[in-house]
Amino acid sequence: MECVVDERKKPSAANKDFTHLSKIFSTWRDLKQEQLANPFLQLRLAQNDLQDHRPSFSRDWIKTVLLAPDAFGVTNEEAMLVFRLLIKARLRPSELLGVKLEHFVLEHEVPHICVEEYSDGVIKRKLKTKWSEREIPLFGVLLDAAKRIVTMGGVQAYHLKADRWGALSNKVMVECKLKETERPPYSLRHSFEESMLESGVDH
Repeated sequence: MECVVDERKKPSAANKDFTHLSKIFSTWRDLKQEQLANPFLQLRLAQNDLQDHRPSFSRDWIKTVLLAPDAFGVTNEEAMLVFRLLIKARLRPSELLGVKLEHFVLEHEVPHICVEEYSDGVIKRKLKTKWSEREIPLFGVLLDAAKRIVTMGGVQAYHLKADRWGALSNKVMVECKLKETERPPYSLRHSFEESMLESGVDH
């Protein structure tokens, strides 16, 4: 359920997992000749009920707190820059932390980040859906953060390590009192989407 709320997994995806669990349980029960009720048989999440209550940061909180100078104290620079990029880039943490240096296209007429699948030796970078491949325009705070990351040689310490980045960011947000209620770092993406909808942009 946490994955549905915090990571925007669709209820249908969770329900598919419940179906698989139900089949596994039934197979085990038949093999063992157990007389047990299947606990997964009727287990389902209602469509949209949970996602309608996804938490997000308010625009005022982002502007006055998260973007305030030294808001993150002595947090390592790469983690802080990634956070700043996520504030308005409409990217999943795993997408941003999966890009390589060459995916930061800053000399283009419209500077942007390329989100795409790639193969790099043993690493086979896959995206969540076919629509996940896209170009994210960079401007203002986004462009400043991207330029700094490029001068540092790209994302390194947290490359392909979204869980590690998320754990650190959540810890820092608590210590530096950057949390607006219990909103996780991932909900930055929800804030961007809500701002677009409020502005009349259907993404």
